[in-house]
Amino acid sequence: MPGSILLRVLGLVLIITVFSALTIAATDFLRIGFMSGAGILALAAGAAFIYARRLLTPIAELRRALELLADGRTDIVVSNLDRRDEAGAMARAVETIRAGKAAVDRMIE
Repeated sequence: MPGSILLRVLGLVLIITVFSALTIAATDFLRIGFMSGAGILALAAGAAFIYARRLLTPIAELRRALELLADGRTDIVVSNLDRRDEAGAMARAVETIRAGKAAVDRMIE
């Protein structure tokens, strides 16, 4: 009987030790997970900011060019014509409109 009590106590100590180790490991895992999540979130926010700036700046320039065209000005320079994305396609379309309006204006004069 005394041996079985000793084994039970040692088993209980082992279970408590393993439970404590697992608790510490889970806490560290959560801490690492939160730090990783925060890092990934920061990278995603930075990438979104850069992408938005890269896309919104040419669109704002095109908006300004279209406003000037609407006011009748054809002496403007349309930027971003050499881009290979949608902003470049829109810039080329605005340039076509500008050149057509300039040609019509010359014919009228």
